[in-house]
Amino acid sequence: MLVEDAIKTVVGEVVRQVLREEFRALQPLPPPEQNLLRLRDASRLVGISVSKLKEWLRSGALTRYGEGRIVRISKTQLLAHLAPKPRERLGHDTLERLAAKHLAGRHHGE
Repeated sequence: MLVEDAIKTVVGEVVRQVLREEFRALQPLPPPEQNLLRLRDASRLVGISVSKLKEWLRSGALTRYGEGRIVRISKTQLLAHLAPKPRERLGHDTLERLAAKHLAGRHHGE
């Protein structure tokens, strides 16, 4: 029984170590150090709460860099996330429908 428990313990430790190494290899390479911001600094820079930044990290909108309690985010990625997105171009049919709706509303108000 002692031998079995010892083997289980050793195998468990080896498996955990291999999994840690594999997960570390899957993480994206961090951007250059000067591009990484602490959450508090990022919050001040863009005027968004730390809790909102954490929400974006949990959702995957931003990538987390660091281990344990050390959390950094990419300034470049943060600014790109906040940049206005290009508006979707409306098709001809949609424009015609919106124009007709608008004009119909104007005629009813006269």
